[in-house]
Amino acid sequence: MKITYFFMLGIFLFLISACSENAEPVESVTHPLGWNEQGTSNFHGKKVLQVGSDFCTSCHGNDYSGGESGISCAGCHADYPHPAEWTSPTSTLSHAAYIKNSNWSMQRCKTCHGVNYTGGSSGVSCFNCHKQSGGPEACNTCHGSGAAPVSDLTTWAPPIDLDNHVETTAPGVGAHQSHLKNSSRSTAFAQDCQMCHADIDHFGDPNHINGAVSIEFTPIATNWGKLTPVYNFNSYNCSNVYCHGNFALKRDESVNQDMYSDSVMTGNNPVMDWTAVGEGLSACGTCHGLPPTGHIQRPDCASCHYTVVDENNNIIDKDKHINGFVDVY
Repeated sequence: MKITYFFMLGIFLFLISACSENAEPVESVTHPLGWNEQGTSNFHGKKVLQVGSDFCTSCHGNDYSGGESGISCAGCHADYPHPAEWTSPTSTLSHAAYIKNSNWSMQRCKTCHGVNYTGGSSGVSCFNCHKQSGGPEACNTCHGSGAAPVSDLTTWAPPIDLDNHVETTAPGVGAHQSHLKNSSRSTAFAQDCQMCHADIDHFGDPNHINGAVSIEFTPIATNWGKLTPVYNFNSYNCSNVYCHGNFALKRDESVNQDMYSDSVMTGNNPVMDWTAVGEGLSACGTCHGLPPTGHIQRPDCASCHYTVVDENNNIIDKDKHINGFVDVY
């Protein structure tokens, strides 16, 4: 009996061992085919849109870091699921803060929302909130007034700046608006942003999103290449700019030589503080004397410049002031 018992036990153990060595594991399929392929009907992104991302937490954990599945959603979705504060403009967890921390790159947004931000695989269009022309890439989305029409140039310039400042003492705000709609001195200031910034036509232009504020003075500021203006990023001031009195008009090159008291007529060329808006830096006579140095002493500017100023030295034609030309009559 004992021999038979041990014989049968040996056969049983042998069979178990053989099965365990030769049997292949049965694959457990949790998700259907095409779960990770955006073009399929089973794409998991579509499921999330239907029922929400909370349904993923049962396997991948409440923080989507793996859970019992051991597979973190962050392996593919570094920026998703979005936190609850994603659409709160003032939150440090908002998409605005995320984009800023990404050096203003919105390439990852396009991964789900499409190259034109109209929805893509997410089915959620960025134009639902960013309604102005250009949507998220409109000039006044990140700086300026996002609530105003993008066709109005003055809405492109701060305030608001990239750090949400509105005060002119902030260098990101400074005298932007003073050079645009608030300028009472010259229409040349308000022609476009290219007075001080490089030519930018699109959001992704290399001179735009390059990790630094780019100052590149263009023709009228340089007096058509004759000057080298400088903006100091440490002291926030501007110098050697034609617009602020860096000019030298030679008598022997003028058709109005009787207006000269010296061989050259010059401006005051002051150093302008970008953040000192409203402190009188743009007062008449600041950039050039009344009259300028080298000009004959005549207090009544309007007697010769009557198409530019009135008898009280108020500018009456901004097209003829600080325009790169000497408009005498």
